[in-house]
Amino acid sequence: MKSFFYRSKLLILIFSIAACLLTLASAAIVKFQFSDKKACEGLSEDYAIGVLRSLEYEDYNVPTINDLVTYLRNMDNTCIFAKQYSYTAGIGILYSEDERFKLPLVSGRAFNEKDFVDHTNTIIVSEDIVSDCTNRNGTLYYLHNNEEYEVIGVFKGQVGDSADETLYYINLAAQKLKDTSSIGTYILDTGLSSISDFEKLGAYVENIDNNINVDFSKGLSKHASKFSNLMTNSMQMIAIVFIGGSLVLINSFSATTVWIYARKKEIGIRKMLGATDRQIYLLIVKQYIALIGSSYLLGMLPAFLIVHFSSKLQAIPTVYLLFGEKIDIRIVSLAFFMLLVEGLLILLTILGIYRKRRIIENVR
Repeated sequence: MKSFFYRSKLLILIFSIAACLLTLASAAIVKFQFSDKKACEGLSEDYAIGVLRSLEYEDYNVPTINDLVTYLRNMDNTCIFAKQYSYTAGIGILYSEDERFKLPLVSGRAFNEKDFVDHTNTIIVSEDIVSDCTNRNGTLYYLHNNEEYEVIGVFKGQVGDSADETLYYINLAAQKLKDTSSIGTYILDTGLSSISDFEKLGAYVENIDNNINVDFSKGLSKHASKFSNLMTNSMQMIAIVFIGGSLVLINSFSATTVWIYARKKEIGIRKMLGATDRQIYLLIVKQYIALIGSSYLLGMLPAFLIVHFSSKLQAIPTVYLLFGEKIDIRIVSLAFFMLLVEGLLILLTILGIYRKRRIIENVR
């Protein structure tokens, strides 16, 4: 055991840091690539999702939320229309059929026709964030984009088959949202006509401002994932975490070199006792894999704590949205596989260099 850990502290530290970063990257990858939950509560299998972008950096003619709400309210089809506020884990909602949009309410009520017609500044929050609300004269208020909205209902967290990160639903027809920009990611569900209706909505928006670009797809298609603001930025964050873990691993090259050099005496003794090059190589590889395994267990612990507490406390919504609520076997397997492959590539590269120099044969 003593020989196993000899000159291994730096290597274990490096692998543990890499393991933590790769586990977090794997958690994010699993969350976004293997999640089959819908983007919003109450959606059918035929909903469409898309994004409105401006082609100009400073575009003063961008349609407002009120423009979209007015258009949707005049549609013949019943619909659910929503805007994703990914960074605050919220959804702006507008619907014309109460029966389809059903939240498991703990208290209060859902939005009704009067809320949309009167543009009430109202919101429905998850029970997970009730403690973040302000209580004034017995009425709760919640901040969205630094504006207060009256809480009319509280729903049970982690709703059905909808996106489990949704913390609140806000009245998209609210007075305080009317003049805000329509740039963003949207969901439209009018049943089988969702795609064609989204196309018509896009034409309406582009008619107001020809600098607006509209792209959309069927909600449950693989193509649709690119429309999520959260997805786009999260994939960038995943890449940063993954690259960070890989860069840490690259630093293990010198630590591995020191680790092998420290074993020269042991290698020499084994050679004298009749061990072949193959046996020595296999022993080094086995012990190196054991080091990676023990380091991964150490590195997985802080990653587990980050995911666990971000899920329970939701103090930093972006962390919770990115990494999900738990570390499961898929995450562990993916992270360990990446760590093992990169670690073995480094080891085999070094052993290849040593073999060329015939280090083993030259040990005295």
